[in-house]
Amino acid sequence: MDSDEILLGFVMLAKSHEKEKLETAFYVVDEDGSGTLDVNELTKYMRSVIRMGDGRKFHSSDAFEHELIVEKIAAASALEIFK
Repeated sequence: MDSDEILLGFVMLAKSHEKEKLETAFYVVDEDGSGTLDVNELTKYMRSVIRMGDGRKFHSSDAFEHELIVEKIAAASALEIFK
């Protein structure tokens, strides 16, 4: 989990309006400040969402495989959105 994922988690838990949450999350994910999300930025966001929704703990031997699965799901989801 990186600092952006932690920040996104706080944004989602904040007691503010949904529009404000989405605007803040967009600001965090839009790394290049272009005002749009590219497939890599959306993949990062999807990865964060998947990790936040999956609170399971893994032994180190299973953690690597789990991360590969999370990455594949995040990348496939982002690509599907960009179709």
